[in-house]
Formats: sequence, C-alpha cells, structure tokens
Amino acid sequence: MLESVNPATGEVIAVFPVDGGREAALAVSRAAEAARWWAELGWGGRRVRLLAWKSHLVRYLGRLARTVHEETGTPLDDARLEILLTVTQIDWAAKHARGALRTRRVRSAPLTFNLSSVVGYRPLGVVGVIGSRHHPVLNPGGPIAYALAAGNTVVFKPSELAAGSGAALAASFAEALAIFDEQPPPVLQVLTGPGSTASALARAGVAKIAFTGSAEAARRVMAEAAEALTPVIADTGGGRVHGPDGLRSFALPEVTTRQRYRPLYRLSAASQQDGAMDRLVMAFSVLHGRLYRSGRPRLATARGLGRTRRAGPGQR
Repeated sequence: MLESVNPATGEVIAVFPVDGGREAALAVSRAAEAARWWAELGWGGRRVRLLAWKSHLVRYLGRLARTVHEETGTPLDDARLEILLTVTQIDWAAKHARGALRTRRVRSAPLTFNLSSVVGYRPLGVVGVIGSRHHPVLNPGGPIAYALAAGNTVVFKPSELAAGSGAALAASFAEALAIFDEQPPPVLQVLTGPGSTASALARAGVAKIAFTGSAEAARRVMAEAAEALTPVIADTGGGRVHGPDGLRSFALPEVTTRQRYRPLYRLSAASQQDGAMDRLVMAFSVLHGRLYRSGRPRLATARGLGRTRRAGPGQR
C-alpha cells in the first residue's frame, strides 16, 4: 500500500493501492472504450462538461487546496493560486479547442500550386499523464485539460508523494461529469504507486504520454515508451506547451491533398508524375521528328532579336 504522509507532522493522510502492469492495462482498456463516447459528444458536449469541471473546482477550491497544503507542505494561499491557474487552463482549453483544431486549408508551395490541401485533427485515443510532486494540480492539470478538450480520455498517474492531490483532482472531474450523465464512462482515471507504476503506464499501450518531473525520471519513462514507439512530451523544468500548440499536441493531424484537374496537369494524376512526363517528352520528340522528316519549313529564332523568321532552304 502507498501512504500519503504530511511532511510537516509525519501523519498519514490517506492510503492508496500500488498499481502495476495489470491495473495499468485494465485502465487503458476501459479508457479506450470511454474514448468513443467522449469523442462522440462533439465540441459542444465536451465544452459544457469541462466548464462544469472548472466551476466545480472553483466552488470546492478550499477543499482541494487543503489537500495540497497537507500533502506537499505548500502554503495554503499558494495552493489556492495553483488551483486557480489550473482553472484558467481548463477554461481556455474548453473554449478554444474547436477553433484550434478546426479543419483548415494549407497553402501550397509554388511548384505544387495545382494541388489543394486541407488539414484536420482527430483525437489520439488514450493519453497517459504522469504528474510531479511540485505543483501536483497545476502541472498535470494543463495536459489533462488539453487532452480532454481535444477528445481524448486520460489515465493519470500522480507522484507517489502527492497521490492524494491527484486523486482529488480526478474525483472532482467525475463529480462534475455526474451532473450530465448518471453513470459516465471512465474518461479520467487515476493510477497510484511509485515509479514502477509510471513505467507500467508507459508500456500499457497509450497513444501519447505527457510527463512532468525530473530529467532522470523522464529518461526512464521515455525508455519504457520507446519499446512501443509511444511519443512522449516531457516537461523537466519550464517546457510546458500551452495555447493552440498545446491542444494540437494531443490530436492527430490528417492532411488531405487533392489535385485541381487543369488540362496542363492531368497527366500528373494518379501518382504517375514521372511516367506521365516521360510519355509527354516522348510524344513531343516523335512529333518533332515527323515534322523534320516531312521537309516542312521550320521556325528559327534570330540570334539576339527575340523574334522568329523562316529558315531558308540551305539552313535546313
């Protein structure tokens, strides 16, 4: 069992289970099923639920701040400020996800101006978030908010030294979700335990991992994730991603390219550009050879004049 201890008094605040590979795999499997429901809610459905979570955190701010204060030794006013900063991130992600992830046209390069491209975004699926003891609500709260707003579900592993704060953050989201859905799917789940639990989450088949912590711990997580080629966003000190880029970090871009079928470019369709150009050059070569052998007068360019004249009989 994992004990959450008050660093000032040594008092045991709460006790949590130590989750391993089996629990991590089960959580990711449940999250994958919930991801379909969460994605089908659409932008509007996710927005109202995230804003309800924001309101819930503000309403019960003192309760969560007390947990952070007792578990990490953070001054109570600093804990309140941390929660308010988390609330601003949830609010921004909920209100701007649709605009940041909208389908939009991409400008073509000069050599490919006959192509028309659009880029859209779809959810990754299940995102793993690994939090730190330092700012146990703010540091994971941003990635969780961005991942949820982009349409993903989240499996959250808080620091073993701040498991109570992480569990309280996830519980607040479940309470806010219950306002709309009597038995909502597990959109945000928590795994508790030491570093081995983070390693188990990295190997559990998530689509992406957002990590906050030390560089040494980040190397271990990245090594575990590399076995399955799972991408990792690592914040080892001030490297957070916010704004539209933060939302796009938790979405999969899809580029669709279509050709504008103009007469001059029809031969380059169907991925046969090289063969089509070869056939075009060959056709012009054959045509030129036939004209030459036919004895018809050819046009020759006068040197330095930039205009044409007919070639005489002796110049053929």
